[in-house]
This record gives sequence, structure tokens and C-alpha cells, in this order.
Amino acid sequence: MDFFNGIRLFSFGKTTLIKQLVQKTDIPYLFVKADDLYAADTAWLRREWGNARLQMQQSDRKEILFIVDEVQKVPNWSETVKKEWDNDSFSDIKD
Repeated sequence: MDFFNGIRLFSFGKTTLIKQLVQKTDIPYLFVKADDLYAADTAWLRREWGNARLQMQQSDRKEILFIVDEVQKVPNWSETVKKEWDNDSFSDIKD
């Protein structure tokens, strides 16, 4: 079970919904899938975060949507995301 915008969603098209939504925005995005990997780990998540950061910088934008499908399969994902967010915020990468 996870929560998306305050609505409980189970296994019925979250990935499809996200893909459709990002195609309707002009915000650059990086969509990665944690379930495609045998052993998605925090190193993989940090690399993908770096890829999203690079894509944002190359697009000359101040924002990017970094979407990790099946993120719950990455051990300690929330701690990794918080650390990367804090590092970027401290480095003034984000507003």
C-alpha cells in the first residue's frame, strides 16, 4: 500500500498514470525503475539522483521531476533521498 496525493492506490496503473502525467508537463524529468534491477541499493539511487541533477543542470532549469518507480524496493531509500536533498539544498542546487 502506498499513498499518492492523499488517495490509497494499490496495484492498478500507478506507473502508467505517472508516465501519462509527466508527458503533459514541460518540467524535465527522469523516470527510473527500481524493480528492473537485481539489487537496487542506495549507491544506485545516489547515481540516479546525480543523473537527475545533471539533466536539470543541462536543461538550464531550476527543477526536475525525479521519479523512482518501486522505490520501496531500495533499502533505506528515504534516508538516501533525505541526504541527497539536504546536500543539494546546502549546495544551493535547489531553490
